[in-house]
Amino acid sequence: MATRKRDADPFTGATPAAMYVRMSAEHQRYSIANQTDAILRYAIANGFEVVRTYTDRGRSGLTLRGRDALKALLADVEGGRADYRAVLVFDVSRWGRFQDPDESAAHEITCKRAGIKVHYCAEDFANDNSLGSVIQKMIRRGMAGEYSRQLSAKVFEGQRRLAAMGYWQGGPPGYGLRRLVVDGRGRPVRVLEAGERKAVIAERVVLVPGPPEEVAVVREIFDLFVSGLDRKAIARRLNERGVRADNGRPWVDGGVGYVLEGEKYAGVIAWNKTSFRLQVAYLRNEPEDWVLVEGACEPIVERAVFERARARIRAEREGTSDAELLADLRRLLKRRGRLTSELIASAPGMRRVCCYADRFGSLRRAYALAGYEPPKDYGYYDALPRVLEKRPAVAASVADAIRASGGEVVAEDGGGLRLADGRRVAVEIAHPRRRYGRHERWVFRPAAAHDRELTVVARMVDLEEEPEDYVVLTEAERAGKWLYEIRCNRKVNASRRAPDLRSLVERLRPPSETAPA
Repeated sequence: MATRKRDADPFTGATPAAMYVRMSAEHQRYSIANQTDAILRYAIANGFEVVRTYTDRGRSGLTLRGRDALKALLADVEGGRADYRAVLVFDVSRWGRFQDPDESAAHEITCKRAGIKVHYCAEDFANDNSLGSVIQKMIRRGMAGEYSRQLSAKVFEGQRRLAAMGYWQGGPPGYGLRRLVVDGRGRPVRVLEAGERKAVIAERVVLVPGPPEEVAVVREIFDLFVSGLDRKAIARRLNERGVRADNGRPWVDGGVGYVLEGEKYAGVIAWNKTSFRLQVAYLRNEPEDWVLVEGACEPIVERAVFERARARIRAEREGTSDAELLADLRRLLKRRGRLTSELIASAPGMRRVCCYADRFGSLRRAYALAGYEPPKDYGYYDALPRVLEKRPAVAASVADAIRASGGEVVAEDGGGLRLADGRRVAVEIAHPRRRYGRHERWVFRPAAAHDRELTVVARMVDLEEEPEDYVVLTEAERAGKWLYEIRCNRKVNASRRAPDLRSLVERLRPPSETAPA
């Protein structure tokens, strides 16, 4: 149902307006508070009353992806729900640093067609469709995109230089390794825990061997592999001894493969194998574009052992045709009557699950080529890319609710949060998967580090809408699971469920602050 736009206030004559603010990781000049202050001054000086605010925190302006507030604004405008007659933005770059200037213009046109004008409050031109303003706006849009291109090139060259010096350029170190912060003279400062970042720009990060027991496991994996055991057998042997991977879960063949293919275990830092510059597309770069630094970190395995493992991996990949892979699947299908990733991972003689998925584009396509139509509902897997995209916004909304209630919270890598009392919280999104008659299962794939005391699961039927509710799980309830399911038939244990953000904040308070029932 369309919302009637508010008329000008009969007492003040002010025109109702919405405010859009965005901050990525740029200079403090573009902080949310500074933008808000400048927009409010503009509103007072020009007869506007801000009746609604849309905020994108920590969001890049390169694309619309992940900018839930701007998406909500455009949806309200297109859906007739906007109760304002103008949109106030700090400047053209806050609207977006789109690499195609026409994309920025298209979003503004969406507002204009609905009778809502966009005002750029800090620009030195009036957005009045005059020839001068049109030309200046086109230039500003081009400059906004060009700034990102130039910044991307500078950051890339800076990272390339540091990588060539042997410094670690981001990402988890991997099983058996740790990230060590060093100062400008190379002196150790401290070892970073999972999710932590260095605090001083001048400091650098290097890789160092982790706990001795993990180092021993890495060496064992390589020794077993070069002696003839496959990845599944190695994973099974580690699990039988109760050894856990770096995510706290049982080993799988893919985790073993990740270790076997890591040059860093032989003391070599590899950088720029893949890239995602300007958020356009993930690219697998050619070997000549890689940065490989010998001796950048202390090797855990001997180079000769690593090369023997690499030679076996290369022979496995080059020596298997599509027909052979499909024949594997058909034999397993004939023997078991169905195909699943679990069956493939556990069946003797089968390749790794990712081998079939990578070769044919997805497991579903591999199944189809092998002549199998799975009965399972794959809706969750189809929605997974959007789930991963939506998760940071949900985590930000939880953090905002905690701050609004007077609490303190720190955002961490991977969508995690650290509460004032030190507890670490993972934030996940559960998508419904219906099966087994009346029962409904909400499924999510844990992504945050395993050392989180709590997990907040936002149950969402429609990823474009607000969560249905929230479920709070303890570390013990989700430990050791790579795909977690919340089973319910329209009910969830009341002790774990929070119907809205306010209730969730109350459940996240330390026990000492929780009011007695």
